[in-house]
Amino acid sequence: MTLPIDLSINPKKIIKMKTIFINSFFKKAIHIFSIEAIKIHGENALSAFIKDKEFRVNIFTNIMFFGLLLFISSFFFAPDSSDLKSNFRSFFLIPFAIIIFTKKKVLYLLINKSSVLLLSYVVLLFLSVLWSSELNISKAIRDTVYFISLYAGILWLIKKNKLNINLICHAIMLSSLIIGPIICIKFYSANSLDLRLWPNDELLLGPKNPIHIATMYAISLSISFYYAIRSRVKYEALLYSVISICNLVVVLLTQSRGPIVALLCVFLISLFNKNIIQKIKIFAFIIITISSILLLYAYKNESIISSRIKSNGYRFEIWSSALSHTLENNVIVGEGRYDKRGILVELSKNPINSKRFSHAHNQFVDSLYFNGILGLFLFISINILVFKYFFLYNKLYPIYMWFLIGFISSLTNGTSEIRFGFLFFNYWIPALLLIAFISYYSKDKSSREVACPVSGTAQI
Repeated sequence: MTLPIDLSINPKKIIKMKTIFINSFFKKAIHIFSIEAIKIHGENALSAFIKDKEFRVNIFTNIMFFGLLLFISSFFFAPDSSDLKSNFRSFFLIPFAIIIFTKKKVLYLLINKSSVLLLSYVVLLFLSVLWSSELNISKAIRDTVYFISLYAGILWLIKKNKLNINLICHAIMLSSLIIGPIICIKFYSANSLDLRLWPNDELLLGPKNPIHIATMYAISLSISFYYAIRSRVKYEALLYSVISICNLVVVLLTQSRGPIVALLCVFLISLFNKNIIQKIKIFAFIIITISSILLLYAYKNESIISSRIKSNGYRFEIWSSALSHTLENNVIVGEGRYDKRGILVELSKNPINSKRFSHAHNQFVDSLYFNGILGLFLFISINILVFKYFFLYNKLYPIYMWFLIGFISSLTNGTSEIRFGFLFFNYWIPALLLIAFISYYSKDKSSREVACPVSGTAQI
């Protein structure tokens, strides 16, 4: 069965829409800054820009935050990872570089225990290129600079009280609401409804791997459901509920087990969170999710669903091969992050063939394989740091759910690398946001309820 819908996607139209959106933003931004300049200086924005260093810094800081929103949204819109890097460079890295040149003490924000732990891990990943099978220094430098710049930029936005978590969450929800239906309609207009949602290269939008899609939309679902629960306005709650249902449809159609399990785990954890009082709604949504899975199982080809449940996707073989190879060869420092040989796995289901996998499909095994015991120790320490302060800042609850879904999903499909790929959205972005808040606010416990720039009440 196919849907008689032709939803052709023209790359030129996408680029044109993106250009119009960016131009309209800057026109609005210039207008706002001009009004602000007149209020502060009694003159136009150009004169204020030239004369006042703080005014210039404020402009570039606002551009940085817009760049962060665009970068996060790009994980849903971008055709490939190169577009992610392009958006990051243009609207985040360049403004931040200008700010650093203007105020050289910005990098002092990195001098704290949490940041040192994170940077130690990044430095190890950079140095691991020296014993990797491919001596790709330029790629290692690029990934390191991008990662540190993103983290330092987030710290700067927090310091300037510009990091609005509310806007970040709405950027994710809006992106999923726009792209999710397009992916489903485009896919099912050319494929049987009995098949698994596995987008092809013709979609040109977002990741092509169904597990990546499921994780991203599960994250958006958890955020939209959080807003649906906490909203006191009925039409807003209805809108967030619609977004949640749309995201749930995408997640279920991918038939990806890890993200679905992660989503249910987050809902169950929320039931035991003393700060959440709307537990009946969470329980109802859990029932809806499980019922939808059972209906999907009944509607679709039962043998296909059964095979998805029973198959481990060679995960055990990958983990076993990665662990045995590491213990036999480079247990201290691993194979090196830019090892291009991949993990050689002899497939138990087909002994004649063997296959190489680019990563270990588990963030901890992956860290051990590529960076040895030393890398695994630092990576575990970073996760302990995040979980140590988990749910401490009530207003960061959507980010905690984002991280938790990415963390659980990464147990079966994750990597510990810092490269700007589609997996970066699931784990590292929420981790960096949480670590930045921890490093900046942990010294002042009284700031937990007032410093986080999130609109609305602190508790649900």
